[in-house]
Amino acid sequence: MLGDLADKYGPIFTLQIGVHKALVVSSWEVAKELFTSNDIATANRPNFTAAKYLSYDGVMFSFAPYGDIGENAQVDTLELLSSRQLELLKHVRIDCREEVLRCYCWDDRKEAERCHKAMRELFHFMGLFVLRDAIPFLGWLDVGGHERGMRKLLKNWTIFSANGWRSIAGREILVMWLTKSNFMSVMLSVLERTHVGGFDSDTINKSTCLKPLKKVQEELDTMVGRDRLVNESDISKMIYLQAIVKESLRLYPPAPLSGPREITENCTISGYHVKKGTWLLTNLWKIHIDPRIWPDPLEFKPERFLTSHKNIDVRGQNFELIPFGSGRRGCPGTSFGLQMVAIGLASFLQAFEISNPTSSPIDMTGSFGITNIKATPLQVLLLPRLSPEFYNLY
Repeated sequence: MLGDLADKYGPIFTLQIGVHKALVVSSWEVAKELFTSNDIATANRPNFTAAKYLSYDGVMFSFAPYGDIGENAQVDTLELLSSRQLELLKHVRIDCREEVLRCYCWDDRKEAERCHKAMRELFHFMGLFVLRDAIPFLGWLDVGGHERGMRKLLKNWTIFSANGWRSIAGREILVMWLTKSNFMSVMLSVLERTHVGGFDSDTINKSTCLKPLKKVQEELDTMVGRDRLVNESDISKMIYLQAIVKESLRLYPPAPLSGPREITENCTISGYHVKKGTWLLTNLWKIHIDPRIWPDPLEFKPERFLTSHKNIDVRGQNFELIPFGSGRRGCPGTSFGLQMVAIGLASFLQAFEISNPTSSPIDMTGSFGITNIKATPLQVLLLPRLSPEFYNLY
């Protein structure tokens, strides 16, 4: 809808959302002006209801107000997740894997399902505008029961954190990972122990075309072979894999809109006077399909990042492609996230042949929330590509 409004009213326009005015930006030129010349003025977050309940009243970095708390958290987070630190701390990456494993691995199926449900609800609620956000004095109505749901989710989330999300099954799989360092063993064990029908099955990658994935497998066979598993040091040499990741992030960014911001001082943007207190929404998806920049913008063409767009990066410096945002409130985990997506996709494609179980095209309809999650789980057929020893569970 916002894309259609941009086609009608131009790359910058305002909406009235209850008592708040929101500025919607849909071009890379205006985004560049926002996140460079007006970076400080646009660095604050509005005080949304979801942030109040689910980020402990805005303490989490992503939802913290700009100022002492947010600035200090940003410095700490950027230092921890910088490319340099990621390289230095490569040997402790297992800690992150441990946290993920705690979410997936239980003998108690009910406990596992509770956690998986809570994770999906978290992303859903974080993307909601509730009545209180638009019209604060009517917030007591709690239409739809969303605030009640957030309070319940916060309670469950706190219980999970207090318990450490630990179980015998989780520890067994963690020991297996530490002793074997075998990605495929752990993956298969998790699939064996856990019902995955309701997972966010498109988190590995959102490419709907299998032909480009075959090219990645050919690149893997050439650069790595099938006698060992791919590792992080291989990724920098895999040019086509990196192009696949970039094109996926262009066409299916993690979120179609950037995280909402609040303008903290009167300023001029693209020749328009914008008042303090105005909300700011950047339509990332609309920027990423601008036909002036991207020929055949709705086509999945990784090759564009090997030729005409090979110098465009996704870390917030090229405003034609900003899937993780830009400026002071750009995602601090960009480098880490890119590494994890690349190694996850490479590991998956090295291990399995992938095919569509039906002749129907894959449904890429998204669901509403803070992240761009498929409304229906992805279903594919998997066949092993490697020697049997790489799939041993014990």
